[in-house]
Order: sequence, then structure tokens, then C-alpha cells
Amino acid sequence: MFSNSPFHGLTLPQFLSVMAQADAGSAIHQNQMGMICSIGPPSFRNPQTALKYFELAVSQRFSPAVSNLASFFMHDPNGPQDVNKGLELLFQAAGWGDHSIENQLGFFYQHGIHLAQDAHRAVEYFRRSADGGDPQGQYNLGTMFLTGQGVERDAEQGYQWMEKAAEQGLSQAMVSMGNMRLTGTGCDYDPIKALKLLTDAGELGNVDAFYALGNGFVEGAFLTMDMTKAREYYGRALTAGHLRAHVRMAQLYAAGLGGPQNIVLARQLLLIAESKGLAEAREELNMIDECLAQIDSADSANPKDPNKPTFH
Repeated sequence: MFSNSPFHGLTLPQFLSVMAQADAGSAIHQNQMGMICSIGPPSFRNPQTALKYFELAVSQRFSPAVSNLASFFMHDPNGPQDVNKGLELLFQAAGWGDHSIENQLGFFYQHGIHLAQDAHRAVEYFRRSADGGDPQGQYNLGTMFLTGQGVERDAEQGYQWMEKAAEQGLSQAMVSMGNMRLTGTGCDYDPIKALKLLTDAGELGNVDAFYALGNGFVEGAFLTMDMTKAREYYGRALTAGHLRAHVRMAQLYAAGLGGPQNIVLARQLLLIAESKGLAEAREELNMIDECLAQIDSADSANPKDPNKPTFH
């Protein structure tokens, strides 16, 4: 339901302070009480109390509480387990003009989550959200225009909505714009602007930006090839868990591009990616192992061959 609970280490005095402010009518603290009693430390969890405080915050039209209460109904194993009630809350908030909730409903329609999949309804809710200024709604509407889901494909409109989202600091929109600048999709081809957009997104910690920057420096997409920088960005991406970055970095290690050759580390990266379900990692492992087998065979036939590569 809620990932990475912010209430680890919560003390009793802190809990009582939040409860006092919630009981005094603060919607923010009522929502916090709902979260504490649903996902906080076990000693503070109480589904009935969580429901009470979420409902108090929702009665004040506090947007985060609407989303949290809906999730409590639909996803929390200790909650009421009532998907219809959760959806009712979300549609009610959308009727109030809550643009983040409109985006959430659009996402549900787009992917068929709790609602019948309907691309046209998804576009309807994304547009309401986007027109209201929600950056995630703008990004999602842009994606629908780019893919032609529920609307006629229009790359220029897609780029324009991405730009609106990026102006509000949404890093994923910056990544999309950067990739579009590299291909001239919906905008002018401009590798320098692409590099800036992807770099800006990377500075915000976007892992897809790191991966795209690595690819760009390998391929020379930014008008120059730089394998050292490619290693840097693939390294940042794989540290953040990007599986394909494991494969790309392994390729650089295996070939000795951008730094020392290291077959052992290349294999380790590929084994990690394979263990997490990335099929292409096994293909790369097979290629490396075949090369090693050929080298071993040649070494056996000619043990003093001075041209034998050295692997570290």
C-alpha cells in the first residue's frame, strides 16, 4: 500500500502530539494519523482508528487523504477490502476537481486497474488533470498522444504536454523530451538540447536519464562518443537498479571500453541481471563464454602465443 513508511522509530510522545493536532481539526495530521495507524510501527497500528482519521481528513477534502483512504479500502490487507468504496471515493474527489485524483483514475482506465480498460476514458481523465495543471496528468496525456492510445497520434501535441510537465520539474518528462530531441519526434532534432534535458533529469536523480545518457555517449548521439562518460552514467543507473544498465556496463567492461577490461566483473553484472529476469543478459553471457572457450582452445593449441589477450 504505502512504500517506505516514514514512521519508523516513531515515539509515543510524537504519536500523541500528532493525535492532539488531528483531534483539533488539522487535516494534515488527521491524514498522518490514518497512515500511522495503517502502516506505522506495529504497536500503533489499528485499522478502525486509521479509517476514522482518514475519513475526517477526507471530509475536509484533503487530497492526499482521499488517495490514502481509497488505497486503504482497495489494497491494505488489514483494511476493509472494498474496491468499490475506494473507487467511489476517487470519483467523488475527481468531481471536486482534484486533478491528481483525475490523473489516478486515468491511469486506472489506461491499464485496466480496478476499472475496465478504456483508452478513451483514460484520455478524458488525463486531459482534465492536465488542463488543471497536474504535471503527472500532463505527462500521461502527452504519452497518450505519442502512442495514439484513445486519441489520434500527434507527436507535436505529445511534446507540448511533456514540456508543460517538465516546466514543473517532472524529470520523466525531461527524459521523454530528451529522447524526442534525439530523433526529431514532435520537435526539431537537437542533440545539444537533448543532452541538457537528460542531464537536468539526471541531476534530479532520474535513473532512466542516467541510462539514456550512457547510451548517448556510447552511440555518439550528442555529437561525440565518450566511453568514459558512458561508464559513469551506466554506473549510476545500475546502482539505482536499472537492469539493462547492467548489460550495457558489462559490454563496456568486456570490451575494455572507457576503462580497464574486466571480464570477471562483466560476468557478475550479467549474472545479476539474469537473476532478475532479464533475458538479454543470458545472451551476453553466452557470447562471453563462447569467446572465452575459443581463447582457451587457441591457448591449448598454442600455449606460447604472444598475441593471447589478457583478461583481468
